[in-house]
Amino acid sequence: MPFQLLGRRAHARRDHRNAEKKCCKAKAGRVSQARRDVEQGLAVTLDYFKTRAHQERALQILQFKLDVLWSMSDAMAVRYAVALQSSTQSRPGA
Repeated sequence: MPFQLLGRRAHARRDHRNAEKKCCKAKAGRVSQARRDVEQGLAVTLDYFKTRAHQERALQILQFKLDVLWSMSDAMAVRYAVALQSSTQSRPGA
């Protein structure tokens, strides 16, 4: 019986290490994708938003996107009981 438990624990540790490796690879992939997305977004912005009015509209669009992302972050924090000091303290312009 004790040997079976040790074997299960070793197996669980190995599975945990494999999961961590996969997670790190996924994070690295998201970071590189994010960089490409930023470069593409900047190129589109510089190509399209030439006038002052267009640039102000781009800022409105970006602010809306950030508001949506912050709302999603807040909702997930509440749902998963993440302890936050004050989410408005870390938000620029809030």
